[in-house]
Amino acid sequence: MYKLVMVFLIAFAIQYKAFLIVDYINKKDEVNIKNSLSNRIIISTLFSLVITMLYLKYESITYIVPLFIGMLFTTILGYIDYYTKYVYSIVSIPLIIIGFSTLILNIIMKTLGFKVAVLIVVISAVFYLISKLGYIGEGDVEVIIGLLLLFSRDLYILIFTIFFAFGISGITGLYLLVFKKVNLNHSKPFIPSLGLALYLLMFLY
Repeated sequence: MYKLVMVFLIAFAIQYKAFLIVDYINKKDEVNIKNSLSNRIIISTLFSLVITMLYLKYESITYIVPLFIGMLFTTILGYIDYYTKYVYSIVSIPLIIIGFSTLILNIIMKTLGFKVAVLIVVISAVFYLISKLGYIGEGDVEVIIGLLLLFSRDLYILIFTIFFAFGISGITGLYLLVFKKVNLNHSKPFIPSLGLALYLLMFLY
């Protein structure tokens, strides 16, 4: 019980502090991302509950750490993307750096094969090319690449998560088109869908 309480409190504190980046973006870019105390507390509490339940499920710190990092980044990035429809590199690039470091560590520890590493590079390149064609935002691709690197040991689950996220995004877009009468060219954020897909599949897996 003590460990569960500690996991919850640590997760809450880190997620709550992560909202400082929202204040920074609001000041730097003069945008108005809602960052109320109630929002921070509610989201941090939900995040902490999810992390605690995942810890209870897997009972492995080494397995939980990548999940924690991935969910932390997708939560804050999804929150920002929801309000701005933009992915800030100041948040996505650190995810790529952490993911790349994780990939190298997995290769050194021989928990990841060279072929899988090559596959990750190929998939990342494909998504990058798709972004250049305008089918997905470059910021979204940065987040996808960061997660591919971070979850390199569970690559196929992550790939399914990405396609699941596209499905969620498509359903959301259809709802907005039919019921909210938005324009076909209406821009909608993708990272919230990716975050939701990640949360759901980590429980189902």
